[in-house]
Amino acid sequence: MSKSLLPSRPDEKPTRKQVGSDSVKSEAGDSSTQTCGMNPPLPRGCRPLSHQVAGHRFGQGRLGIGMLQHMDGSILKPVQPPPRGGREVSFYQKTFDSKCEDPVLLTLRPFLPKFLGMWNTSSPYTDSYLKLEDACRRFRNPSILDIKIGRVSYDPDANMEKQAIETAKYPPLQELGFQLLGMRISGPSPNEAVFYDKKYGRSLTKGKIFEGLNLFFSGNEAWKKYIVKAFVQRLELILGWFESQERYQFYSSSLLLIYEGEFVDGSSDSDEEFIHKYRQLQFPTMHTDSYLATVRRFLNKNVDEENKTKGPNESEDGGNHGDGPRNQASGDNNDTTGKDSSGKPDHVTPPQTDHVTPSSDHVTPPQADPVDVSSNAPTQTTTGHESGYSSEAESKLSSRRASERLQRDFVTSLNRRIQESARDYVKYRFPPEIVDVKMIDFAHVFEDNHTDDNYIFGLRNLIHYLRQVMKSC
Repeated sequence: MSKSLLPSRPDEKPTRKQVGSDSVKSEAGDSSTQTCGMNPPLPRGCRPLSHQVAGHRFGQGRLGIGMLQHMDGSILKPVQPPPRGGREVSFYQKTFDSKCEDPVLLTLRPFLPKFLGMWNTSSPYTDSYLKLEDACRRFRNPSILDIKIGRVSYDPDANMEKQAIETAKYPPLQELGFQLLGMRISGPSPNEAVFYDKKYGRSLTKGKIFEGLNLFFSGNEAWKKYIVKAFVQRLELILGWFESQERYQFYSSSLLLIYEGEFVDGSSDSDEEFIHKYRQLQFPTMHTDSYLATVRRFLNKNVDEENKTKGPNESEDGGNHGDGPRNQASGDNNDTTGKDSSGKPDHVTPPQTDHVTPSSDHVTPPQADPVDVSSNAPTQTTTGHESGYSSEAESKLSSRRASERLQRDFVTSLNRRIQESARDYVKYRFPPEIVDVKMIDFAHVFEDNHTDDNYIFGLRNLIHYLRQVMKSC
């Protein structure tokens, strides 16, 4: 017997079972969730985020501020005190700047919640929020897992005391490279979800982490093997990005894993029957081939720039470079760089530009400036001042060329890794749209020119454990 899809999540106040504490709390964040003496009033048109699984919740803690849900469907995240808050705001603005031409950031966009601008209030507690897409909005009854990635959870500016405090919070992090911060496991209906908090996550030793991951997938046992496969594919795409870039270091950042808790019953289906049933649901989200098309577009741009440098006689065979990106990318001209992995939200306030970032928040990264690498550096040196200017100009041009070379290397590497992932997609023979993965929490993102080995270590380990879960299905 098949289960029908549930309607959209209701607006009433369902209850949830909280595991890791002794109380049953309201998912809608009413007075029963408020634990501090004085709580800020809710901003007009907002309510506490009902499906939040980790982080500061509204009505709790010293100030009582936390994540909110706006009436238009977006999520409001309070801006943290400086320098953390400014760092996170800057990262979102730079990544979603409509003028951004940086392939490192543009290929990261599909894995971030869409940035919709800044949202301000007159509250004395906090007057500024990040307005973000709700990645869970398209799901009827989502199961959600917040996983902190990296065996080092403190940033390079942390003093010895801070390092010791962070390390003592979860000692297995040094070996695992990731930590389960909280999860929502869907029940028979949205009103019966079970929440596990960070106390449960910190109780999981290295020997029990498999148990914790397996528990997360109990929200949809019938389609468990397909869900885990879809997560592995998505995470390998993100891993490919990290293994290709050498600019950003992510500390204390998390991955949000989301899957649908209710589908048609596929427990006895073959792969072909499962795919047939799934395709009738038609969830809008990112396909691996469309993401690959975006990467190839940058690869083609690299080829064009190299041809300009070589000249017409040397560029006749320059349009292929081994992988034949132009032929493989045919038919993908409608793909957009800022394409989001969860499709357009139904009732989210549209951005003020043709892209996803309001024009008032434009921060153009240095790499966005077009550079004609074939132009000659200034050579006239008639005076001492002219000579000094020429030297400075040559230095800037050399720096820009080095930056462009790094970007080309990044795109070439990412293209190769995404093609490998696409081959796995064919091998698995499953649609990845049954899940979503979003990177969140960027208050500790730093620019440093080396590979982010800390994040890569944790992400590789997470994929390894998920493959073990897959084998047990």
